[in-house]
Amino acid sequence: TKSFELNITAVDDAPTLEALSNLIKQEDDSNFSVELNATDIESNPITYLASSSNPSIATVAVVGNALVVTPMANANGVITLEVNATANGQTATQRFDINVTAVDDAPTFTARQGDYGAQEDDLAYRVTLQAADLESNPFTYSATASNAKVILNLVDNNLTITPSANAFGTVVVDVNVTQESNSSLRDSYSFTVSINPVNDAPTIDSSFSDVAVAEDSGVANYELNVSDIEGSDLNITVESNNT
Repeated sequence: TKSFELNITAVDDAPTLEALSNLIKQEDDSNFSVELNATDIESNPITYLASSSNPSIATVAVVGNALVVTPMANANGVITLEVNATANGQTATQRFDINVTAVDDAPTFTARQGDYGAQEDDLAYRVTLQAADLESNPFTYSATASNAKVILNLVDNNLTITPSANAFGTVVVDVNVTQESNSSLRDSYSFTVSINPVNDAPTIDSSFSDVAVAEDSGVANYELNVSDIEGSDLNITVESNNT
């Protein structure tokens, strides 16, 4: 009988990294985290590294033992994320897909009219409404006023705002752009029109016609009706070209 010694030398094993499941997320979702679980049989410290196959759709970062995924605005498609767990130079790798599904975005205004001032009885003020839709869906404009101090007229994207006769004060104009195929997808904003009063001349509301009066026939009477839209006190004078 002979005996001998067998020396089994240690081999540094790679860590093991738990498989990661494929995910489905919607476009414009907020950041989310995926837990990373790796172990090393030799209890060596483990570090993680991650990458995205398309950072224009989503970026990744490792925070502790969590994979933080940040979807990019208005981006969609399928990306592959690769996660590496490394311990003492040995690496384990897992890959999984994220399908970022498209979301129909609302049209948005690309320019906005600011507040402005006008005079009572001014001419029409013109506003060109400007909006865009990311998916190029058709959209329409609409506009309303908070009171009747102005008259609105909207043709295509051309809005005219005309002060009503003898009206003054403030008016809030609301403008909207709405996707034609889905009325819940819309954008809006408001601006204020401040109309300053103008002192209007009084008016003579009576009508007069030429009258022939015989000499020495006495007094002829006429009723005078005058008014002032601002309600100011009026002085009436009558002149003759031949007294």
